[in-house]
Amino acid sequence: MSRALLVAFFTLVARIFFRRVEVTGADEVPSGAVLFVGNHPNSLLDPILVVTTARRPVSFAAKDGLFAVPVLGRMIRMGGGVPIQRRMDHGGEAVDNSGAFDALLQVLRGGGAMGIFPEGISHTGPELAPLKTGAARIALQAVAGGVDLHIVPVGLTYFARERMRGRVLVHYGAPMRVAPAPGDDEESQRGAARALTQQIDHALRDVTLNAPDFETQRALDVLRSLVSNEDQTDALAERAELNRLVRQVWETRTGDPRMRALLDQACAYAAVLDALDMRDEVLHKGLSRRTWALRCLRHALLMLVWLPLALPGVILHAPAIAAAVLLGRKLSPRDDVEATTKMMLVTLLVLLAYGVVAASLLLGLPFPTNVLASGWGLAALMLSGWATVRALERQATLRRALRVTLQLARWRRQIGFLRAERLALREQFFAVVTGD
Repeated sequence: MSRALLVAFFTLVARIFFRRVEVTGADEVPSGAVLFVGNHPNSLLDPILVVTTARRPVSFAAKDGLFAVPVLGRMIRMGGGVPIQRRMDHGGEAVDNSGAFDALLQVLRGGGAMGIFPEGISHTGPELAPLKTGAARIALQAVAGGVDLHIVPVGLTYFARERMRGRVLVHYGAPMRVAPAPGDDEESQRGAARALTQQIDHALRDVTLNAPDFETQRALDVLRSLVSNEDQTDALAERAELNRLVRQVWETRTGDPRMRALLDQACAYAAVLDALDMRDEVLHKGLSRRTWALRCLRHALLMLVWLPLALPGVILHAPAIAAAVLLGRKLSPRDDVEATTKMMLVTLLVLLAYGVVAASLLLGLPFPTNVLASGWGLAALMLSGWATVRALERQATLRRALRVTLQLARWRRQIGFLRAERLALREQFFAVVTGD
């Protein structure tokens, strides 16, 4: 029951923190013993997203230092977390994870599901880090013990990774049944672990976006935008799949000088967009200033709809949201934990504010009026909190639409040039793909 309540709580937190959580492939996750392996770009948000979207209980391996953090450590234990020692956290000395491996194996032997991030670290790099063999060794030990085990790769793709109300795609890949090692000797086991780790690497690359550096990643994203259809839906899965297809084209033509020149041109095009604070979407859709002005009006009206509902509780929610946004970066030791810090700050501050309001009503009114008042008060605050999020989100959208409207007026000449450049890049890309 405690785990179910914890998952329900984090599901609510994730749906509030992210504007959209899109899940694909979860229907293909098999029953029985499953080892989820994922990329690790966003610290504690990564396991939260897997736990809340996998549609079955998942026990995660987590670095042991997290279990010493007050409240957080207890929540990880309630969620079935298993502490793993890492050499980097213990001065590079040898560590003993035999007990942790036994606990994880016990989950799999019982037909349960566990998760692990085989990169071993959370990072913001544009490409998967070299995978550790721990996941493969756990899988092979389980199979050697008679467990019918599947490995399911999980790709986590964040759009505006560090921001609140961003979007994220959780992509569950094709399950892989794990075959036993060819022999019982130590060399055979090591070879099987290396081979399985390589399989996991390939499977993760099929559900994630990878590039050798951020410059190449930016250029490939530009090329993806160039070839997307005008009537393409806003599905994150479709965008991610198109990104992977563009990456495959680049990988198969890395030796073609035209491809290198195309990437350089795409980078230059992106640099001009950045200098003008312009998005390719504006050029892609080709919308007029009048259309964007009407969008501004629509967003302003929708913001006015949410604003009256937000006002009663804005004094509680706005400071928590502002503190999370302003302090998130300052309190984060690394870029990859910034979003996690923001989520924890806003959650703790809002819960604290709710606790103060509930205690004030319970202590300030006679029974049973105090119980009813606190219950209805908290319900009203939660409704107002959601309205506050939507109002703030709508004003941010309105600001972006106003900026685009002004840009269309200010950069009229440049926009004509950029649209021509965009069309030329698109034609060159198709020429490289077709070999013309």
